[in-house]
Amino acid sequence: MCPAVPRPANAHARIRRDAIEEIERHGWSAEGYAILSILGRESGLNISEISARSEKARGRPISDAGLQNLVVRGLVVQAETGNGAAQMQLTATGQEAVMELIAIIKAREARALEGFDPSEVQILKRLLARLVPR
Repeated sequence: MCPAVPRPANAHARIRRDAIEEIERHGWSAEGYAILSILGRESGLNISEISARSEKARGRPISDAGLQNLVVRGLVVQAETGNGAAQMQLTATGQEAVMELIAIIKAREARALEGFDPSEVQILKRLLARLVPR
């Protein structure tokens, strides 16, 4: 492996860690962020689907308490389906929260990329797309 390959992956991990710290400074938990971002991309998932996506992205599933916290806060609702599997959906307030979280992450990303010219940013993004599984 080329010695330069770990550098973009390390930079990605640092940016992600810094972004989570920024989210937590705004009163959001990393787990709450994960649940909201998953449902923001794909509404109507059941709890096991959300948990599987969280485990793939964060290395750990969601907790019942983390999901229940968002339900109590009015950010997520549970809709029963005919097959007995509850589907989770964002409320209007939950959709606003997702937009707030995106703004926080984008602002943190912009700060992390200060000092790079646009071509360097594009190279970094291409390298990260190859290194970081989706």
